[in-house]
Amino acid sequence: MSDPLTMTAPEVARALSLSIHHFRHRRRALEAIGFPRPLPGLCARWSARQVSDWIAAGGRAGGPNATQAGYIADHRAYLETRYAGRSA
Repeated sequence: MSDPLTMTAPEVARALSLSIHHFRHRRRALEAIGFPRPLPGLCARWSARQVSDWIAAGGRAGGPNATQAGYIADHRAYLETRYAGRSA
């Protein structure tokens, strides 16, 4: 089961209508104009909500990672719900 709150690089590339090669090549330039950065600690995964918000805003944002803390909190809540009661 994939995580509905995050996207992999190929998924992000598809959402942007780019090839994975083109996305990887342009990622730093996109980040410079406000595209969200990968979520820390999730091995190159992006917040699905953050990416869709950026696309819906026409490729504009308040700055890189402007609301990343909220997206991290959403992801944490999802994981706690999904794995509640399981021991490591």
